[in-house]
Amino acid sequence: MLRTDLTVWRGDGSLYIGHLHLGAFIAKSYEDSDRGKEELNRDVEQLLTGQAIVPTMDPSFVVGGQAYKTFAPIRTSQLGDRVLLSPMLDLKNLSRMSGSLLSIKRNDNPGWADGFFADSDYIELDEQKQIRALVEHDLFCEMSIVDAFFLNYGIPWQLELVFEFGQLNMTGYEEDMEEEYQNAQECYPELQSLTPEELLNQYQQYCGNKMPLTRYAVNRDDDFLFYLVGKCCSRDSSAKREVVNRGKVAACLVLSGQPLDVGKKTAIAWADYEQRARKLYERTFRAVSHIRGNLD
Repeated sequence: MLRTDLTVWRGDGSLYIGHLHLGAFIAKSYEDSDRGKEELNRDVEQLLTGQAIVPTMDPSFVVGGQAYKTFAPIRTSQLGDRVLLSPMLDLKNLSRMSGSLLSIKRNDNPGWADGFFADSDYIELDEQKQIRALVEHDLFCEMSIVDAFFLNYGIPWQLELVFEFGQLNMTGYEEDMEEEYQNAQECYPELQSLTPEELLNQYQQYCGNKMPLTRYAVNRDDDFLFYLVGKCCSRDSSAKREVVNRGKVAACLVLSGQPLDVGKKTAIAWADYEQRARKLYERTFRAVSHIRGNLD
């Protein structure tokens, strides 16, 4: 029987049989040696026949008769301090849609996993509710308010000067790319702070292009502005979605009257927190869904 949910983890000089969906490992460690690997392989064969492995350490929880251990229980307290956007935003001109978002009722009884992990503190039911409400309601509503702000305000292309897009200019000029440079400038005439070559380079990064010999055709996309704002806030290698959200939050804060440095720092903190919360949410969802039989 093929098991795609198992993997081997290495840590602290030992080997472990990890479970990808549960985010945990079987409560037994193996020496990182030929002898230890042989023992691990025998245990994997035993798992494939449906037999449980006898634990050699105190388990965090038991699923299907198998004892597992986790590096840390799932807790919203792991996320650190949360930045609240609403008190810092100019909400007086928002549409009815954004106002109604503030009154969406939190789902405090999601029915996500009643009865599961009941004998364990790995993912307590209250924590499941908190994680789900945080991502599906609280952070979703805050980002929706930011989106609604720009539905009312419009796309603020003038922010290229405020956030100094010129600081991104690092890409060298290539003569055989002249036509593509021109197309990029024609598509984004507002972005005068960027050199043609940097404009094209940033757009390729925005599209997720990691292959220098291929190019995405440049098209008009309002989120590209917010991507550039997000890049000016922080040059980290975050995924596109996080960079765009960071840029939207920073732009919204600055246009709401917050100082530039406050807008940048707050946007970075908010986007980082949202990303951590989403990863914890996905980790919880995968574990609970696996227990409920929703994953292979």
